[in-house]
Amino acid sequence: MFDIIPLAIILVSLVVVIVIVVRKFPEVSKAKDQKQMPLNDQNKDKTKLSIPTEGLKKFGLMVKDVSVAAVSKTVDRVKDIKKKKADQETEAKEATAELSKLVGNKPVIKKEDPRKEYRELFNNAESLRKSGENKEAEKIYIDIISKDPQNALAYLGLGEVCIAMKNYKDAEESFRETLRRDRGNNDALKGIEDAKRGRIEGGEEEEDRIE
Repeated sequence: MFDIIPLAIILVSLVVVIVIVVRKFPEVSKAKDQKQMPLNDQNKDKTKLSIPTEGLKKFGLMVKDVSVAAVSKTVDRVKDIKKKKADQETEAKEATAELSKLVGNKPVIKKEDPRKEYRELFNNAESLRKSGENKEAEKIYIDIISKDPQNALAYLGLGEVCIAMKNYKDAEESFRETLRRDRGNNDALKGIEDAKRGRIEGGEEEEDRIE
């Protein structure tokens, strides 16, 4: 498309050169002939010089018209090419959009890992548990579980808090919930053993049997 632009520049330059030559040629020819001819002969040849001068002017105008027409066509051609390209791009976009509708192509939204999503809450709960603020930690773990029931780490933390508060029955259940979501979790397995030992030592096992 852009190869046409240099051609247009050349044509315009050619027109300018021809116009300049047409305008200057009569003056140059006239001055030259006047130097070479006697005065009387110069007067006689004035009418003769006017004939080729007029012819050159007509020729120059004709070339100018042809050049202008060529340049105009070139510009129109460039505009047509740009328009066709824009139309093709628009059609391509519309076709892509239509295809997306037919196929049901929707943007894929990657689901965040719950452990990352609730990382701040979990870290707060862990800090509270390690500092002995078990009741506050318990509330946060329960809050995380209510929002993300599949969060195994929250169940694990809740079980450890229950152990610290000597709530062994709930602790064991929390550790079992951890294993349902994360099989083979060593901390949960160890927590179950600690909860059972705590229940035995605290006499909970005897109470269960009596009930």
